[in-house]
Amino acid sequence: MNPTNRRIRQIDTLRGFGIFMVVFGHSKTIQPVDITQIYILSFIHDFFWNYNMYVFFFVAGYCLKPERIESFSQYLHFVKKKFIHLMIPYYIFNLIDMVPRALFSNAVNKKRSIPESINDILFSGGVYWFLMALFFIFITYQLYYLLFGKKNYSIYILTALIVGLAVSDSIAGIDFLVINEATYYMLAFHLGTLLYRIGFKFQYNKIKKSLLPIIFVISFVLCILCTFITRNPEYIRYRAFATIIAIIGLVLSITFCENTFVDKVFSRFGPYSLQMYLFNSMCIFVTRNLLPIVFHIYNPVIIFIANFSVAFFIPYFFAKHFFGKYKITKLMVGM
Repeated sequence: MNPTNRRIRQIDTLRGFGIFMVVFGHSKTIQPVDITQIYILSFIHDFFWNYNMYVFFFVAGYCLKPERIESFSQYLHFVKKKFIHLMIPYYIFNLIDMVPRALFSNAVNKKRSIPESINDILFSGGVYWFLMALFFIFITYQLYYLLFGKKNYSIYILTALIVGLAVSDSIAGIDFLVINEATYYMLAFHLGTLLYRIGFKFQYNKIKKSLLPIIFVISFVLCILCTFITRNPEYIRYRAFATIIAIIGLVLSITFCENTFVDKVFSRFGPYSLQMYLFNSMCIFVTRNLLPIVFHIYNPVIIFIANFSVAFFIPYFFAKHFFGKYKITKLMVGM
């Protein structure tokens, strides 16, 4: 997710919008002040939460170039590169995160002891499960392409397999090595690779561009309705239904990010979305506790605004102006 010279602007916009949704969701804290009591914030949180990570996995798939891997030695080099880029930050930031969860249990949403956190980091993805899931998706997808990619029917078998895994409720309860998340989000990743393979460049002719607002409105209304359904206490999460909602949300995000104003706002954050993802929870830990404990501010709206503002803009500032200057910081934050 670090800047490169050759980029597709819409991809950066999608990443920027994606990290906006993630930080918004993380800003809705429970301890020490319960922000969930604000209905509109809670509703928007659930609205985004149905599909926000789908955007990131889609983008990751779109940016993958599987045809470049033609030998096992190239594959091993790819695995090594992805391990450095994803798993080193995964272990570093998960280890940092486990300290406040153990020592300040009343100041976090999910408290864990040190042994529980270590077990979670090694086998269940920890707080930064996204990185482990993406790493496993990358290496399994590339391995499949290396072994079977040159066969004409391989893409159809792979598509059927991925769809089957994504909607299978029998896998939903398997937390070991983020199997649940990896199989669910691999479909978004695969959709991204398919669009790249067919030459989709986020460019539209006049007729298609005129349809984008209509598609946006339809997908927006559907996402609103689906959010009401998923917020129902009697709602049972079936992966097939969750997948449909996530795909609708992905369509919503793509059409939304085609707006010129939206593009200008979010494209600047996209290149630093990984670093913002890594640091936003730490920033929120400070603001959520500093305001009520030190400044005696208990208004949930003010705390939410502070959580979001600090967690969104401070990591962006440091990622843009500091982290890329030193080898050690680049290694730590996956640049």
